[in-house]
Amino acid sequence: LFTSQLSDALDYIHRLKIIHRDIKPNNIIVSPDNSTVKLIDFGTARDLARTTDLITQVGTETYSAPEHLSMTENSILSPAADVYALAKNVYFMLTGSAPTAFRQKPITAFLVQHNSENFSQPVLEVLKRATDNFPENRYQSAAAFMKDLTEAFEATTIRTRHSAQREIRKDGFVIN
Repeated sequence: LFTSQLSDALDYIHRLKIIHRDIKPNNIIVSPDNSTVKLIDFGTARDLARTTDLITQVGTETYSAPEHLSMTENSILSPAADVYALAKNVYFMLTGSAPTAFRQKPITAFLVQHNSENFSQPVLEVLKRATDNFPENRYQSAAAFMKDLTEAFEATTIRTRHSAQREIRKDGFVIN
């Protein structure tokens, strides 16, 4: 549910030609009844329609796409950078830990301390693609990322329910 709502929010702002550029747990709030998430802090957001503005380096290193932290005059901003950050946040939701081991690089594993046997290879493959170092290799929309992630979670739910007696819900949380 949370990941789906964040994905919908990103698709909406991307249709408006806005890139958030600082998606991290501190910029995601949950309603008191745990039914709604909201993406906040658009202070570093970028309007892609304003092409003459100077592009600056922004973001939180653990979550920001590499191109946001090494901006050059040839750098191009795209929704793929927000998808990168969304995937890093999904890792955080799944493990309860910031993806510091994958700072500025693709997520390639669930670390041992996160009980990796509860996560499927399909989930890891989706996160790996979403956090590729090259924007053109990533999902180009949050909707495409969410579609593949949902399918991966569904495969994980089925597998873990039978093998490990654990379930990973579609929103990415592990249920014992």
